Amino acid sequence: MSDALRLRDVSVALGGVSVLESASLSVREGEFLGLVGPNGAGK
Repeated sequence: MSDALRLRDVSVALGGVSVLESASLSVREGEFLGLVGPNGAGK
């Protein structure tokens, strides 16, 4: 199966503060992905 979504080496900074550094993620066709966490967590 091929990837429906692929992120590689993603980095994010907010207000000069690094909140995500060199993150990678692959989601294949037919898979489900959920992001969970408390309110205000930055999902």
